Amino acid sequence: MQTKLTAKQQKLLMFLCWLVYTMAYLGRFSYNSNKSVIQEVFALTTADTGLVSSFFFFAYGAGQIINGIFCKFYPKRYVLAGSLILSSVINLAIAFGVPFVAYKWLWLLNGLAQSFLWTSLMLVLGENLDKENLSKAVFVMGTTVAVGTFLSYGSSAIFASTLNFKPVFIIAAGIMTVVAIVWFIFYDKCTLSKEALLQIKNERKLKEEQENQQRIAEGKKAKKKIDANIIIFFVIMCFFAVFCKMTMDGLQEWTPNVLAEVFGMKKNMSILFTLCLPLVGILSSTICIWSRRFIKNIAFLASIYFFITAALILLIIFTLDVSAVPVIIGMSFASMFTHCVNGLLTSIAPLYLRDKVNSGLSSGLFNCFCYVGSTISGYGLGSIALLGWDTMFWLLFGLSIAGMVIGLIYYFVRRLTGATRKDDI
Repeated sequence: MQTKLTAKQQKLLMFLCWLVYTMAYLGRFSYNSNKSVIQEVFALTTADTGLVSSFFFFAYGAGQIINGIFCKFYPKRYVLAGSLILSSVINLAIAFGVPFVAYKWLWLLNGLAQSFLWTSLMLVLGENLDKENLSKAVFVMGTTVAVGTFLSYGSSAIFASTLNFKPVFIIAAGIMTVVAIVWFIFYDKCTLSKEALLQIKNERKLKEEQENQQRIAEGKKAKKKIDANIIIFFVIMCFFAVFCKMTMDGLQEWTPNVLAEVFGMKKNMSILFTLCLPLVGILSSTICIWSRRFIKNIAFLASIYFFITAALILLIIFTLDVSAVPVIIGMSFASMFTHCVNGLLTSIAPLYLRDKVNSGLSSGLFNCFCYVGSTISGYGLGSIALLGWDTMFWLLFGLSIAGMVIGLIYYFVRRLTGATRKDDI
């Protein structure tokens, strides 16, 4: 029985997981990337179009908790392929011209369908990869959001000048269907069997029991499965998730509207310039891995990212009525550093805590709270934008400052209570 994947199998597995989640973004952002076009075609307000996004994010976020708990029981070869197929069908329904009133309900179902993906992918990686490949997995999966968003907005920019958004949904449906077939064919070729995974789990459990017995013999308390520090860490990360994703999605979703309304750009040009956000965001994975070499503590590192994000949002606020160039630059790099925080939460923390907490469960929990922020960013920020775009940016600035302050308080309290400098949490 094979209890360890070959290097080739592990590379194939990382590629498959990257492919599934990246291309799923085509079916996830096919609506968001066309929001400004759809708003004009149907004569809607920002609150109207934002509500559809909020329906998706609500369903997706709720699904993260459910799938985080139950993903260890799923036959992932079938479930993930089925999720992609269902998302494809929903995208085709919009392409075939359903009325706008149905969009929010279709996108609610799309959120549920896509909520199966991330937790299962993180669990598959956590179970099958060697420890030395975790950093590679973090880097690879850290690029999925930026690359998927770039592809989605790029395809939208091609058709935006004609106010024709339906081809984007057709393209998304076709690509996701192909990826579903690829996943179904190759999944068993690059994952361990159930028997091998059970054997590895039993070996880890036996090792933990031996360590506890050793600690008792040395007069120390046995190690608890989940200690108080882990619980507090999870609570802090959930706050980070809400603040980060509300800011990240707020920037990504509403940039085309800001550029069109404030600077008078045409629809296709505003979407084209929005590509700067995911394009720069691709660097976030590299920055995240590089900065972790110098700052191991996740909360402290997230605080630094929040601080930089806040400074960049200030740049946006003070140049909003001056020039589009600094605004686009500020949005792009602010988005990049929110991607860094998102990478810490959804990739680094779940994989590096896999011996303490199930990777699927922890990533599901963090992702759930990420999409609490996303839900607010859709309808909430769309409504706030009616008061003026500067109001929305001041709110995002406040969220970044709040994230920075919470992270610093947590970090220094941990230091004062005896946590070591090398402690990752």
